[in-house]
Amino acid sequence: MKIKLNKFLLLCLFFLIVASAIFGYKYLSTTYKSILKDEQTTGQQIKTTNFNQIELEEYYQTYKNPFVLYLREALNAYLSNELGSVNLAPTAIKKNKTNEFIIGLDSFDKDYYKSRYVVLSFNKNIGGGVDLEIMFQDKPDRIFYAWVYKLADGNYELRGFSSKENFDPERIKELNKAYSQFLLDKEHAL
Repeated sequence: MKIKLNKFLLLCLFFLIVASAIFGYKYLSTTYKSILKDEQTTGQQIKTTNFNQIELEEYYQTYKNPFVLYLREALNAYLSNELGSVNLAPTAIKKNKTNEFIIGLDSFDKDYYKSRYVVLSFNKNIGGGVDLEIMFQDKPDRIFYAWVYKLADGNYELRGFSSKENFDPERIKELNKAYSQFLLDKEHAL
């Protein structure tokens, strides 16, 4: 009887662990929403995002995420020229250009980095870590893309930083208007 009870308890514990893992994965994959939703790459009309209070609180949790916090730490270190205090991949710093993108922190005016930024989207990167789309509050004239990676030792690294070479000024105006609630929010932005 005691052996059957032990097996039953172990089986219950196993199912509890599996259920926790599944719930945790689903929670992680839906918690960090994009405020751009499907407008980020389509040519559709941009609509003002109206989050309910629960969605808004979920979104604000993004600013407590270590990947998002690390990006601010990396930008501050870059501004103060204290690059030894953070991990920055050379591709995240050095000026570079492709057909469509301008790459590297050195490629942009440092006034961007002095400003707080708003997280427009937060997604897992296929190579590990996360991809962030951000817009700086004081200079909201372009969207930036950052790749932040968590290293094996638990530290983080900025592996990529870029922006498209050209943005349609009308599209940027629409984004600024649609997301003014976030671009004016000095409490949550980093």
